[in-house]
Amino acid sequence: MSATTSTHSSTSLASEGSTPPVTSVRTGGGAIPVSAAAPGHDHAPVASKASAQAANVASARLEDGSYAAAATSVVNSVRETPEYRVAWDLELWRAVQAAQLKQQLAEQKKKALAELARSVKAREQQAVACLELRERDIGRREQRLVEAEKQLEKRQWRLAEMERDLRRVRQQLTDARRRAKEEAAAEAQRAKDDAMHAVELSEQRVQAAEAQAKRADDRLQQAQRDYLALSDEFHRFRTRELTTPPEKLSAVEGRLRTQFIAEQEALRKQLELRHVEQQQELSDRCRKLEEENKHLTALATKRKEQLRRSTSDVEHLRQLNKVLDERVQQLEAAAGKAFGQARATAAGSSGSAAALPASAMAGAGAASAIAREVDRLRRERRFIVEGSGGALDENSDVVRALDKAINDMVEQLNCLGPHLHMATD
Repeated sequence: MSATTSTHSSTSLASEGSTPPVTSVRTGGGAIPVSAAAPGHDHAPVASKASAQAANVASARLEDGSYAAAATSVVNSVRETPEYRVAWDLELWRAVQAAQLKQQLAEQKKKALAELARSVKAREQQAVACLELRERDIGRREQRLVEAEKQLEKRQWRLAEMERDLRRVRQQLTDARRRAKEEAAAEAQRAKDDAMHAVELSEQRVQAAEAQAKRADDRLQQAQRDYLALSDEFHRFRTRELTTPPEKLSAVEGRLRTQFIAEQEALRKQLELRHVEQQQELSDRCRKLEEENKHLTALATKRKEQLRRSTSDVEHLRQLNKVLDERVQQLEAAAGKAFGQARATAAGSSGSAAALPASAMAGAGAASAIAREVDRLRRERRFIVEGSGGALDENSDVVRALDKAINDMVEQLNCLGPHLHMATD
């Protein structure tokens, strides 16, 4: 706002005097009419009002000469008083000071508004730049969160696959243990049945040999009884033949003796042959029974060794299964921890820049743990393959499960590498 001061001097023709000059101060709201006075005198508002009233009265009664002259003399007398002049100077000074103050205030206001506009514009530009930086930062964080969620989903899928494989390996181990027990029980039952059958056959053969020996004894006794009967008959015949000539008796006796000796020799040979056959048969049976017993003993020993090895393998597989369970739990805990860190990063976007190193350190720790586990599983696989003595090879279920677990963990390490690099950037 600007204030200008203009001075208008008007001289009114009156009798015996002149009107002092009138000064009007122009401001933003209008012009204030004031009268000029001599410097160094004080003015009052009452004098200004009296001067205005006197001027009005004088102008209204100009037609009346005498009254006008009297009024003019009164006005001139009032204006020439020191009080009027002091009041006039005071009003003029006030008007000038007010105009200067308004001009100063207007200039200060203009400067303040210009400075405020510059400050507001600078702050607005700074705020816009900060918002753009924040939007870009939020966009990068959202992209990282999306990638982290994808990695977590992939890890969860791999964990589910590992759990299914682990359940399948457990089922295979359970089935193998059950089959081993069933085969061992069946083999033991077969060995027991074979032994019982062999014992029964041996008993039957012994009983048959005893029966044959008994029949041979009966035949021998029958032969002895026949011999006694023949001897009695011979004695009777000899008694009858005593009456016959001696030469006939000798011939008949010789013939009968020869016939008896031949019969006795044939019977003895037959009995010896039969006894030898029985002894040979018994020897063959005993030898076969001994061979069967040795075979059954060796088979039982082999089966016991197989059962012992199967038991040790099953125990080793149980320990391996327990270790795999612990590793699966550790991986699930690591995945849950990483997922919680990702959620915490999404929730506290303002402090995520400070949380990135912590997540990177956690990812590095998880990668180191996975690398140690891969090394341990490789040593375990080598120990199983080399220490099984050929019982477990590359195509066995346990070795394939270990290979799959190692490959999955290597893939996890490969996936963690770029993610850790992005987090450290």
